[in-house]
Amino acid sequence: MTQQPVRRLPLEGVRVIEMSIAWAGPMAARILAELGAEIIKIEGPTKMDRWRGGTTPQRGLDRYADRNPGERPWNRNAFYNTQNVNKKSLSLNLKTERGREILRGLVAISDIVLENFSAGAMGRLGFEYDDLRAIKNDIVMVSMPGFGKTGPEASYVAHGPTIEAVAGNLALQGYENEGPLPSGLLAWGDPVAGITGGFAAVVAWTYHELTGRGTHVDLSHIESAIPMNFEAFLDFAIAGIERKPRGNRDPRAVLQGCYPCRGKDRWLVLSCPDVESWCRLAELVGASPDLDPRRDDAALCVAEERVRAWTAERDRDKAVAVLQEHDVPAGPVADAHDLNHDPHLAARGFFRTIAHPEAGVHKYPGMPWQAAERPWRQPAPAPLFGEHTDDILSSLLHLSAAEIEELYRAGVVAREPAPQAD
Repeated sequence: MTQQPVRRLPLEGVRVIEMSIAWAGPMAARILAELGAEIIKIEGPTKMDRWRGGTTPQRGLDRYADRNPGERPWNRNAFYNTQNVNKKSLSLNLKTERGREILRGLVAISDIVLENFSAGAMGRLGFEYDDLRAIKNDIVMVSMPGFGKTGPEASYVAHGPTIEAVAGNLALQGYENEGPLPSGLLAWGDPVAGITGGFAAVVAWTYHELTGRGTHVDLSHIESAIPMNFEAFLDFAIAGIERKPRGNRDPRAVLQGCYPCRGKDRWLVLSCPDVESWCRLAELVGASPDLDPRRDDAALCVAEERVRAWTAERDRDKAVAVLQEHDVPAGPVADAHDLNHDPHLAARGFFRTIAHPEAGVHKYPGMPWQAAERPWRQPAPAPLFGEHTDDILSSLLHLSAAEIEELYRAGVVAREPAPQAD
């Protein structure tokens, strides 16, 4: 029998130093980890990744596994544990010269440095791209500040919920002649930048593999979000047309909206992008095939009433199934419970069960793609704070046990974080 070759993950053998916090940067590094890269996450003893939370709970208990912060809440925070699967944690105080010396030693034996600090932070630490190149000439660096590292607003502070506004998307969220409606808790600018950052890092590494040269990617959260609004941008750039908020409507669709279903807070959305799909919907809901919702407001109201009457008396998921059977694009307004119990996501293996040594056994979301003929990397739980410090210092930098213990005594590394707020 011919032995099948072992299929390697695309980034196996690539070492990444991650210097990032919260959502965007950790998500970008998580993508690299899923592709096989070794991720060494630098965590300051006096300033952890803020998604670990503080050393005592300060924003309620919802973020902790089973709503229990435990004795070491920084290791039980679900926010952190979701975005830091398959990583190693090195506690390192970069406020000390010895800490910076250790980081320089790691840069010398690594391939990619990924960071999402504010525009000037890496320079203040002495680790801008030119500094890294002086250590390792072919190093790849991915920087992910909110507004980018250049331009008059480079020093501006960004936060997930503000990105959609600056990127032009909030101007279209809401209803005509009313104020904009921000998406609130979603903070979708962060994951968009995270996915974009992961992609940019893969492209930068591919460039390195083809040329043998390093490069610096300057990735802006704001610019990552603008393509979400590209049609409105192009309308104005090309034709001088400024789009206005239209609620759930799309001016190009024959009919589009969000409609109530049977039960409390059960909704579905549907869209008829062309006359053919509208005719199929009209037949299904009992509307006249001659009715054109685009003709005038009266026709639109009649069409809306027919659709609303049809959805209101039906179970949401069964109604969606019927609409899909008639080739009408439709979907449920799903909540967290729906997603956790979705049979389609389960069949695709999107959620994976991971046992964490302190947070317990829970489901975590995976990646939005399936790798053909290549299994997922077996997920390792997010690291405990400083979990891999001794191993990294000894196996990669060849420090002795006595030297490592001296670093602990000097506060350069730590087994537990210093007391700090969230």
